[in-house]
Amino acid sequence: MNTFLFSWNPTKWNWKTLEEDINTLKNTGYFTERWSVASHRKIKIGDRGFLIKLGEFPKGIIASGYVSSIPFQAPHWDNSGRTIYYVNIDIEILLNPNKEPILDLSTLENDIILSKNNWIPQSSGIEIYDDFKDRLETIWFDFLTQQNNNVNPFTNNSSSATNSYSEGTSNQVQVTKYEINPYARKNVSNIMATLVKSVISILKIPMVQLARIIFMYITLNKYQPLDKIT
Repeated sequence: MNTFLFSWNPTKWNWKTLEEDINTLKNTGYFTERWSVASHRKIKIGDRGFLIKLGEFPKGIIASGYVSSIPFQAPHWDNSGRTIYYVNIDIEILLNPNKEPILDLSTLENDIILSKNNWIPQSSGIEIYDDFKDRLETIWFDFLTQQNNNVNPFTNNSSSATNSYSEGTSNQVQVTKYEINPYARKNVSNIMATLVKSVISILKIPMVQLARIIFMYITLNKYQPLDKIT
């Protein structure tokens, strides 16, 4: 799963339905909005998306969600007659920068890791590379937690615990929040790594032998005692 940065400049486009969209999100768990994407050849359904507000203060991250469509072409939002690429985004967190704190641009630019990324892109829908995306997830999660937003990655909203993303008419990808939430996945990976180390310590066997036992057990697919496999 890749991560992309989308941008919104209120001086160029007036988000007239912002408050209405926030209310929809509160009632349903998410709402869908199309957004222009520059990296249309690489972006895929299920990719992570962050929305940054630029142009006027306050500047910073105001939303996050997941890509829910393949790229498609439509008239440019500036009514210039041009055609550009868009994707639909299922937005699950949306902050009103006029009424509540947002993840300030200065926080991103002053972070020892995130400062190496460009947070003021010329285009919307630019990929955030692997070196930065985990750090961004952590800071975003911590910020929302401090603001008392309910963003526990292990807790599903009843209305959007599982989303089905359709690609064309024949393909459908079904993903859960856990499966596509990198913050949750990273924490589970850390827990599993600790659990494996504990098992090795208790059984006093080398990791190579433990891996062999697990591999053979899965391959044989027989519910028999492990001592018979070894």
